[in-house]
Amino acid sequence: MGSGGYRSAIPKWQNLEAEITAKGIIPETIEKNWPQRAKNWFYAHGGSLDPDTGKLIFGQKIERATQRLARAREEADSGVFKPNREKDELTYALENPEHGGRTRGYGAVPWLHAFPADKDTYRSRQRKKDEEAERIRALEQFVDESRQALLESREREKSLEARMQEEIKRQVQLAMSQMQSQSTPGVTISPVGQMKSSCASTELPVIQDDAGLRFPVDDITEPLTKCELHIPDGNASIMVAVGVVSPIDRTKTPRIHGSVIQPGYASVSVDRVLKGYSNVPLDIEGGDGEKTLGETEKTFIQWRKRFIIIPGAPPLPLPHPRYE
Repeated sequence: MGSGGYRSAIPKWQNLEAEITAKGIIPETIEKNWPQRAKNWFYAHGGSLDPDTGKLIFGQKIERATQRLARAREEADSGVFKPNREKDELTYALENPEHGGRTRGYGAVPWLHAFPADKDTYRSRQRKKDEEAERIRALEQFVDESRQALLESREREKSLEARMQEEIKRQVQLAMSQMQSQSTPGVTISPVGQMKSSCASTELPVIQDDAGLRFPVDDITEPLTKCELHIPDGNASIMVAVGVVSPIDRTKTPRIHGSVIQPGYASVSVDRVLKGYSNVPLDIEGGDGEKTLGETEKTFIQWRKRFIIIPGAPPLPLPHPRYE
């Protein structure tokens, strides 16, 4: 960066972005709306921009931090992650907190000057009170939504059971009608109402409904939490990919790529697909029409909550294969 520090380097980085913009190309740092201190840190640690495409250029040393920073920006735009003063995208990307007296991305600059938009919160307890009030409000809303989801799930179960009974009666009636048409004279077929109840106990396939259930992914509190993506395999499950998932913002309707996330699913970012599982079909197509898991690396997709495994969380019992 040079002996002049950030003060002398920042104009050079701004000129780099201006030169690329002059070619009619939008630099990725501008297109993704990176905060200034995040850009400063990226450039200061060897990052750059491709002069022909405007895409990010970085080495292995800052690869992980750059990828986490890009994901944090996407989640901030979607409302899942809410930057708050020093607890912003860069802090989560670097995975350790800021230290007082200096600010990464600016150098030996106190927080008061590095985050001028938040200066009123440094001498006031209102920020802490607002955070606590928001936490309580979100918790109350979660309880209300969980109660409503449970009631709706019970109603669906009752409706499904009623439809199953009607279908059983219809199938039995159809079978008896066929038997009557083929029977010989003198043979009497008992009407449906007089048949033994063993017919009504016939099991029909049931579609597993996870919409009203709670899974470990619903309890995470840290953005970009590591997770495993599984698929069912008989009475067990197998891992097919690894990625990250962030807490669900229960104050809003969960969305991905502009579409509402389906009940029983969550938005995950796929880091890496395990060898041999690239052709695993997606339940729900990706934002650009991806149909297989192998097409979704480094992108967000919808994945069934039941099969999003959080390392360290207790495992859930898998449903019987007939319920899939």
